[in-house]
Amino acid sequence: MRFSNNRQKVVFASRIEANIRLISGKNSDFSRQDLIDCDPNDSCKGGKPINVWNYIKSNGVAHDSQ
Repeated sequence: MRFSNNRQKVVFASRIEANIRLISGKNSDFSRQDLIDCDPNDSCKGGKPINVWNYIKSNGVAHDSQ
């Protein structure tokens, strides 16, 4: 599976934020641009969800305020 475009990464980030909200009760506002840029091999083509997930696990993700 691949993201067909960067819009899907934004949806992916929204789903992660929603899960964090459900589990912890805390709001998160991830930087969508950080996720779009996180797959240096494939960012313009959307990339693979596993690459985004691995990036988040290894590096965390910037918040919009950062």
